[in-house]
Amino acid sequence: ETRLSTFAEETATAKASASSPFINVKDPTYGAKGDGTTDDAAAIQAAITSLVTRGGTIYFPPGTYLCLSTIIMTQGIYLVGSGMADQGNGFATAIKKKENGLLIDMSGSSTEIHFKYGGIRDMTLEGNSKTGSLLRTYYADDLTFERLNFASNKGRALDAVELWDTRFDNITSNNCGGESGTEPAFHFRSTAATEGFGHSTDNTNQCYLKNFRIESWRDGAIWIESGGEPFNGPLGMFLDNI
Repeated sequence: ETRLSTFAEETATAKASASSPFINVKDPTYGAKGDGTTDDAAAIQAAITSLVTRGGTIYFPPGTYLCLSTIIMTQGIYLVGSGMADQGNGFATAIKKKENGLLIDMSGSSTEIHFKYGGIRDMTLEGNSKTGSLLRTYYADDLTFERLNFASNKGRALDAVELWDTRFDNITSNNCGGESGTEPAFHFRSTAATEGFGHSTDNTNQCYLKNFRIESWRDGAIWIESGGEPFNGPLGMFLDNI
């Protein structure tokens, strides 16, 4: 039993209502296994697709959800794990890379079209010693990340460009970051490219980082910068108990 055991009760209630915005990723409709060996990417994506027109919460029962491909998030959706395992042995839920590449994408398509509202909480994002970011938030705003552990990734834990009005609280990171001198564990930039996806003439602003513990980084713990173009620098970045 986990500390957030009430989710099991909420899940049972959700199953009773086809219109409920709270779904269990292990429901047979979606079929995630969480056994650490099955590729659960398609099942997670199916759960996200089922909420695309209304938003809602996807609950991940205890387990390790291995992903061969990137999870593409839709705005208005929250991924919620099961909190801490018994006896404080880390989080009971983990979403884990199977191969190199991006694990979770919460990005808009351009500076004019932002990804809005959504978040992740109460779980580990596990890099499995692969390259590529664990989480990308390009052209996004009003996101919430709480009680998250970013672990064992040979790339950024977070890659953010033109990110606005977003909250991070109780975040831990272990063994994340690249080895090229350009990939810190947490990278906040106004722009990441001279053109195309990742390019912005706007900025990252009003992001709140609270209660961070970052250990064993490679290229740095947190970078906050304008990026590769001489446009607006980040504004209103608040760090508390880092």
